[in-house]
Amino acid sequence: MKKYLSIIIMMIVMLLAACKNEEETVTSNSLLQNSDISYLTVQFQLEKVKITKEDDIKKIQQLFEKNNFTLNENEVGEKVTAGWIYTIRTFDEKDKKLEEIVVVSDKLICYNGISYDCKEIDITIIDDVTGIDRFKTE
Repeated sequence: MKKYLSIIIMMIVMLLAACKNEEETVTSNSLLQNSDISYLTVQFQLEKVKITKEDDIKKIQQLFEKNNFTLNENEVGEKVTAGWIYTIRTFDEKDKKLEEIVVVSDKLICYNGISYDCKEIDITIIDDVTGIDRFKTE
């Protein structure tokens, strides 16, 4: 009985360690780099834009290339995304959602629900590609 209990405990520890590793590992090479991306949507407040042109998708992908992402353990859950600027979602040709990046600020993102600090992101590129005017007053 002790042998089985030891094996179960060891498996649980290994599973927890694997989950923790997965959460902390995000490289700029993996963000928005899925080859199955057919299109993406960019949302600002209630305005959502669908991006299908390959050149425009590339411009947004390049924002996240060669960036250093560090797990931000202080900013978690809804507290982070409450003041977001853009939500970027990628989809395959069958409309299956692949990834989600919430751009909270030019130095903080939430990738698939996990918060990361990063080098400065030029958010104006997203403005230009989408045509969204974040500063308009009504």
